Amino acid sequence: MRLWFTTYIYHYQHLDYFPYTMNKFISSLFAALLCIAALNAASINVVPGSGTLKTAVTNATAGDVLVLENGEYTESSLKPTVALTIK
Repeated sequence: MRLWFTTYIYHYQHLDYFPYTMNKFISSLFAALLCIAALNAASINVVPGSGTLKTAVTNATAGDVLVLENGEYTESSLKPTVALTIK
């Protein structure tokens, strides 16, 4: 009986350590995934014209950066389906 009781007390006292280690693990995993996503992002140069911006937005993947050159873009509507940055 004494062995069971001491084992129970030992595990009970160390349960408060588990959430800390799990939070640290999840934070590290999230940071690693963000780094991987940043590595996959591309910078796409877009030239002025009719339909060029819409084509770039349609073909872009999540995290891409669209760099617009000076000029006039004639687009009626843009509906990106992924997160983009337009500069």
